Amino acid sequence: MAHDSKHYIVIKDSNENDDGRLGAERITVERNIFLNWEGDPGDTFLQVGNDGKPYFEAIDVNIENNLFLGNSSNPIGSAFGVSGAKNVQFINNTVAGNLPAEAYAARIAIKELNPRNENITLCNNIWSDPTGTMGSITLEEDNGFSEGRLDSTVNLSLDSNLYWNGGQPIPDGDLLSPLKDDPHAMVADPQLENDFDGLILPIWGGTQFLSGNLLVRDEFLRLAQDYGSLAQRSPALRRGNLDCAPGDDIFRFERDVLPSFGADQGTNGITSMLSPFRLYVTSISQ
Repeated sequence: MAHDSKHYIVIKDSNENDDGRLGAERITVERNIFLNWEGDPGDTFLQVGNDGKPYFEAIDVNIENNLFLGNSSNPIGSAFGVSGAKNVQFINNTVAGNLPAEAYAARIAIKELNPRNENITLCNNIWSDPTGTMGSITLEEDNGFSEGRLDSTVNLSLDSNLYWNGGQPIPDGDLLSPLKDDPHAMVADPQLENDFDGLILPIWGGTQFLSGNLLVRDEFLRLAQDYGSLAQRSPALRRGNLDCAPGDDIFRFERDVLPSFGADQGTNGITSMLSPFRLYVTSISQ
């Protein structure tokens, strides 16, 4: 494998004023499953702004209720990146597994002519690396939670997130350090499924998926339930921040006044009876 693909999703505006508008606006990325990274080690699963333009390349972006899985041994830059954007919320997402990454959570910086980022919020997320190597590509490297420069962003907020590094210390970051910058940080094992050896990739085999499923919806539910759902006694349950929680979760179950950390609210039960809803599974290279 060449491992030369790029970010799975990029939100940006590269054509300057050709269409009479500067910047992609009012974008929501929700209920996706990102996994099996095969890209460049400097890129991210999801990137907001990318081209170094002299304006905000993206404005009013909500990234919520997504599942990011570190099931691949291929290095990644970080799960999430921002370069030249304004009003970006990364809320109630679950990032789980050993990516491995240069910075586990985020790379928040500016490129070339970008204005400084404004109002970037990371809230109610689960960041869980059970291997104890959060934010390092090799065992010999220091761990790191985030990359970037403090002077590249105005109003950067890390609040009410759950962190787990396999019982090892939660690492600092260049611009965001969980135990220093998150006033409501929780360090605990969210009790997610971490055994990726048996993970069956959502690859279409011609007549069915490799798992035997026939529908994309069933593949989504299989992966979300197996690797993103919270155990009944998970410390992530109902411990989040209501002020930044979306109204429902990755399964479209309602979040109540005691929202959970991560993509799953923890409402177990009748998933087979869920009404149809929009589901997205990021394409996987073979």
